[in-house]
Amino acid sequence: MFSAKKGFVLTDALCSILIVAVLVSFVTAVVTLSLRSREASREAVSELETQYEMMFLQQEGCRLSCTEDADPSS
Repeated sequence: MFSAKKGFVLTDALCSILIVAVLVSFVTAVVTLSLRSREASREAVSELETQYEMMFLQQEGCRLSCTEDADPSS
C-alpha cells in the first residue's frame, strides 16, 4: 500500500482508513445479525413452549372431563 512518492502518503492513509471502515462495518453487521437471530430463536421457542403447554392443559382437562362423565358412581 505504500507508494514511493511522498504525495501519495495521504492517499495510502485514506485507503487504509477505508479498508478498516469496511471491515468494521462488516463485523458489526455480522454481530448484529447474530444477536437478532438468537433473540428471534428465543422468542420462537418461548411461543412454542406456551402453545404446547396450553395444548397439554386442554388435553388434561378433556381427560378429566371424560373420566367424570364415564364414572357412573358420581
